[in-house]
Amino acid sequence: MVLPRLGKHGRASDGADLLLSILLRFPEVASITFKPSGNILEFIFLIAGVSQEENPEQVKVFLINSINAYHQLEGWLPAHVKIDINFHEQAAFVTIARDAGTLSQGELSLIIALLKDRYGASLVVDGNTMAPEGEDIFAQDEAIDDMLEDLKSQFPCKGLVGFREDGRVFVYNK
Repeated sequence: MVLPRLGKHGRASDGADLLLSILLRFPEVASITFKPSGNILEFIFLIAGVSQEENPEQVKVFLINSINAYHQLEGWLPAHVKIDINFHEQAAFVTIARDAGTLSQGELSLIIALLKDRYGASLVVDGNTMAPEGEDIFAQDEAIDDMLEDLKSQFPCKGLVGFREDGRVFVYNK
């Protein structure tokens, strides 16, 4: 498992490292975009084999309520969450936009667990990416939390986009 480069204080040096770390840690995330105008992180998940008969509003409400319950249990204010579900043939693209100022690694893990529980094997997971195991998971989770914390005080000026292709992870300035 490759951890991102670290800055002089032992923390990731920019938002690109955060996107890279999230994509390496969570093979369920198809792509992630950082939008500096609103300090927004936008995650896209791909669900295969679903039709438009699926009730997207029900899924949206469930996810938003779950995220807000998580925030309440942590003693935080309710989160700014925007969820879109778009269908294309027999697939759905679930887009979750979160303000980076209140996002945590634990919340991201919760979102993925909820999507796995709801969609099971239909949630597309990149089987070519080596997911961390054992102590690597803990180290990667800690690194992601540190980078999210850094992003709250000083976020990149430029937009960033990260995605996967053929078992590889790419992060670019937008």
